[in-house]
Amino acid sequence: MSLDAASVDTSEAFLDTCVLLNYTLDGVDTAIKLFDDHTAVGKITSENARGEFQSVCDRRADVVEKLREAVREGRPLDEVDITEFGWLSPNDEGYFGSLLAELDGAAPETVLERLNEEKNILEAGEITLFKQPEQRVEVIEVEETGKWKELHDKLSYPVGNSNDQDLLCDATVWHRDGGSGTFISEDSSDITSPDPPGDAGTVSDRASLFDLPSGGPDDINFQISLVYSEAVELDILTTKEFLALLE
Repeated sequence: MSLDAASVDTSEAFLDTCVLLNYTLDGVDTAIKLFDDHTAVGKITSENARGEFQSVCDRRADVVEKLREAVREGRPLDEVDITEFGWLSPNDEGYFGSLLAELDGAAPETVLERLNEEKNILEAGEITLFKQPEQRVEVIEVEETGKWKELHDKLSYPVGNSNDQDLLCDATVWHRDGGSGTFISEDSSDITSPDPPGDAGTVSDRASLFDLPSGGPDDINFQISLVYSEAVELDILTTKEFLALLE
């Protein structure tokens, strides 16, 4: 995106769930830098994001506990069936696979030590982000009004994930009510990047028929302007892009 510090309010930002996960659970460098090196930047999210964050932690904790049970029972980890966990998202399945790969061939005591460490990380995430005295993120409550629901419906066109639609609606209301309007996400599939042109059936192709934006931030803001106004469109950036504006 062609954004610069003069056009983007960097005093505060609304954080997508993936940014919260990158900081607390996955240890991604850009998220760590945002939280630890730029403490003066206000970090906002909504109750919807907090709920999604906790759901991810709960599902991962279930994975960890099943693996701990297997170790205690003397069963090989590769005998733990992913179907034991009920519903898992593709990201959860990747987490499960990564844990198995990391632990492959390790001694049982080493495996159990690592799983206990992972359990502590999952439990600490909620405290670090949302609870005193740490509380790195302010959580706002957003009323899901008729306009909120209308925007949610319209965002189903460029954004395929209902949780993402929730947060974009929340951030729009936050912006309307005086927030900076800066939204940080790492979701390139739905939010930060437009669909590549020329792929049959993509938002880009359908939009081109009607001279509409082609997905990603432009199309999200087009839908926001239809329901609210151009004044509450969002500045949508990746964490790396936002950090670049602070330098």
